[in-house]
Amino acid sequence: MTRRKDLSDSEREFIIGEQMAGASVRKTSQLASVSVGTVTKVTSAFRSMEKTSVNRVGNCDRELTL
Repeated sequence: MTRRKDLSDSEREFIIGEQMAGASVRKTSQLASVSVGTVTKVTSAFRSMEKTSVNRVGNCDRELTL
């Protein structure tokens, strides 16, 4: 089985939106073209942290410089 690329923020938001609208995990996975496990992990992370993206290590409290 091949690994798929990381989910984008918009893909995560789509999954969360479908779940909040009441769609089943299986239906959401079909619509988003991801596994049932991925939907479960994304929704679980959202419920525990109340956000759709993961903090990246190494970007803690750094100012953006242009």
